[in-house]
Amino acid sequence: AGAHVAVVPHGLRYLPFSGAVLATTYGKTDADGNFLLSRVPSGEVDLIAAAEGHVPSLGPTVFVPEGARAAAPDFVLPVGQSVSGRVVDGEGIPLSGVRVSWNPVDFEGFGLGGSFGQLVTMGLEGVDFPLTGGDGRFTAGAFPGDPPFDITFQKPGYTQQNVSWDPEEELGEDGLEVVMDVGGFIEGIVMDVDTFEPVQRFTVKCAALIRSGDDQASNTVRALAGDSDFGAGQLFEDENGRFRIGPLDPGRTSIEVDADTYALARVRRIDVTVGETTRGIIVELSGGQVVRGKVLDEDGAPVSGAIVVPSYIGPRFEPSSMEFE
Repeated sequence: AGAHVAVVPHGLRYLPFSGAVLATTYGKTDADGNFLLSRVPSGEVDLIAAAEGHVPSLGPTVFVPEGARAAAPDFVLPVGQSVSGRVVDGEGIPLSGVRVSWNPVDFEGFGLGGSFGQLVTMGLEGVDFPLTGGDGRFTAGAFPGDPPFDITFQKPGYTQQNVSWDPEEELGEDGLEVVMDVGGFIEGIVMDVDTFEPVQRFTVKCAALIRSGDDQASNTVRALAGDSDFGAGQLFEDENGRFRIGPLDPGRTSIEVDADTYALARVRRIDVTVGETTRGIIVELSGGQVVRGKVLDEDGAPVSGAIVVPSYIGPRFEPSSMEFE
């Protein structure tokens, strides 16, 4: 009882419409496991279902005649393994609000038969990855496939933890215990190398910046577009040129600083420590090179209003970049 059920159109060409169909056909099973879905589009549709303690799964393909009802065959929602535990900080204090996630889809044979229905099962109403409560407790699963199972723990301001769990390993009385460390910070100032005056408006980027899930997705799009590996930056406006960026994953990292009319600068080999701030970073910016040119169309006619931006390809194309070891 209480399983979440919906349909998605069968066939890859209908994938863009899956979300809308998923939302409008959603239903729940009764105590006997029966369900009735309305507003189902005609044609071939794939049943999908999810329930607590079970692996979200793709059911049978059903042909729905226009203006008629269709009977779906019974299908099995497999039981998967789960693990419970708690998340604590470096001092052993339970952490609330930690997002616990895992791969809910068994990719063996995924996409065969022309359906991506499994991929959208986590979009079902009432189905979501859990957050830890005030006691830091969580239950992860059900997991598809074979162990070990990978679990990700995320909380703003803390370093992401990736844990591989094998059901055969022995756990303590609290179950699987996960320790999350507070991220570190970097502080510094940005100066004009010629005038020794502070630069008052600039962007700082760092690949070690701990981001939310939405930020990570945004940076994936930026990377596919050929943007910097440093990801999205933080804009600073300070009359004294000061900045503080974080939280950051501990370890050795680099920052990238950019400002209008200046060349890009990178500072490498900065050590970031758990819960601490690395201070005294001085970034010196020098005037950027000037590039003049003309934008033409394929017939050789000038193109007005074109937006032209520089792309930093590599060190040999950055004669004015300041790099500090």
